[in-house]
Amino acid sequence: MVRRRRPQLRHKRSQLDFLWPFLLIIFTGIILVLLTQLIFSWLDQRNTELKNKVYFYLDQGNAQILPWGETDWSKAYYGQLVLEGDRLQSGTESRGVLSFYNNTLVRLDASSDVSLETLQSEEDSDTIGLKLRQGRLWSNIVQNAYGDSSLSFVVETEHLRITSQGTIFEIEMTDSEVVRVLEDSVQVEFIDRSQGDDVVLETWTVGVGQQIELEPQDVEILLSHQPLSVLEALDDSWKTSPWATWNREEDEAPTDFSAASQDTSEKADDDVGFFPEPSEEGVEDELGNELSEEEPKMPQLELTSPSSNPYTLPSDQKSISIEGKTGVSTVKIVVTSYDVDGNSTLYVLKSFTEGSTTWRYNAAFDYNNLYEGRNRFLVVAENEEGLESDPLEVIVEVSDKAVEQEETAVEEPESSSTPTDFSAPQVLTINGEALPADGVYRTSAETLTIAGSVGGGAESVYVNEFKLSKYQSGATSWSYYANSDYGNYALGENTYAVYAKDAQGNKTAVVTFKVIYEPVS
Repeated sequence: MVRRRRPQLRHKRSQLDFLWPFLLIIFTGIILVLLTQLIFSWLDQRNTELKNKVYFYLDQGNAQILPWGETDWSKAYYGQLVLEGDRLQSGTESRGVLSFYNNTLVRLDASSDVSLETLQSEEDSDTIGLKLRQGRLWSNIVQNAYGDSSLSFVVETEHLRITSQGTIFEIEMTDSEVVRVLEDSVQVEFIDRSQGDDVVLETWTVGVGQQIELEPQDVEILLSHQPLSVLEALDDSWKTSPWATWNREEDEAPTDFSAASQDTSEKADDDVGFFPEPSEEGVEDELGNELSEEEPKMPQLELTSPSSNPYTLPSDQKSISIEGKTGVSTVKIVVTSYDVDGNSTLYVLKSFTEGSTTWRYNAAFDYNNLYEGRNRFLVVAENEEGLESDPLEVIVEVSDKAVEQEETAVEEPESSSTPTDFSAPQVLTINGEALPADGVYRTSAETLTIAGSVGGGAESVYVNEFKLSKYQSGATSWSYYANSDYGNYALGENTYAVYAKDAQGNKTAVVTFKVIYEPVS
């Protein structure tokens, strides 16, 4: 019996010996596949990590950073890592560079405020999103420089959304919102955010050598759903500015900031910054003034522009930008302006956001907060506890030469060529409604769109001494926009005086009407 079973065992062993090499090959293949997947997964993860890192380098001056989720600003160092949600502010006389994973560069000018809103990496596309709250930035966008994915680069300002897939362009968020394109083209959307949602009202394609510049009155026209031609050629004076010159030089031969020595960083840190470091000998306020331990930290204000106080405005200028610095604890800034009769008007700076360290207030004849003679402004900062800073008084002297020239022109003899149809302006509608017969219009609307007619012989139309910049000579209709942001529309009673002038300086009768602003409580 035993002798009969042994050949059978030998037969089974020979079958296992035959299958073993194939099993070894299968197991080896499975291990190789798993190892390959692990390697590719590690590489993809590493690529994603690299894409989600942005570094900030100072070219000169100083900067500060507000990390996402925090409330305290800190010093931004040379080679600072910037993550999604972080916010940067460059100091006065400072400038810096944001360096992205694919050699895309964004340069910041002095007193700029920008946040990294979006930094996403998908399988076939990447998205970078910035928000410019104040200042200027220059973008040199590199497309398809990292793998096969496409890049969408988006910058938002107060009213604009600029989208690029690879180009060179500049954006300003100052008294006006400006987009300038140096290479290729960008898409610009005008957005109404007044109702909480983003509503796109206009879309333009800005090509190489073109720019869009939206002044406050242009914004009001677009928000009222009226057409406006905004595309124009690049400003020649801007092309030769130090800011544009430096950026063009950097585009042609970029500085390798990542290879710069630490000496460069230390030198930059010693330049103009935001506020002095606290003294070891005692407690200091936000601008470096020593306080006693019992004294609360009051908000602080510092004037940076105009260069002198009092300041005399050149005779050829009709506006001025009053700018300054404050501490990070400031939540609100209020400016009080005074008219020629001494009446005061309070205005809360809507462009100032909590945590900002710079502020700006614009005064102009067009806004009815700047007049011939001596102009007085009081600026006050307030923190979360309701503590107010000492008032900062700013005096602006305005020459009356322009008024003298205007009066001389009016005194010239009337020309016989004056058109017969030189009738005074008439007010037809306010916000689409007819002006009541008594000339008093009551409304709860936050803005006004005033439309009217005028004789065809008019050369210009004025409302409260503001020359309507959009009015074309000879036109028989005109429009005027009022908004509390411009200083020409306030709570209660508002009086408006309208008249026209012809080419010889002759003036029509003045038509007055009133608007009573009564917000819904």
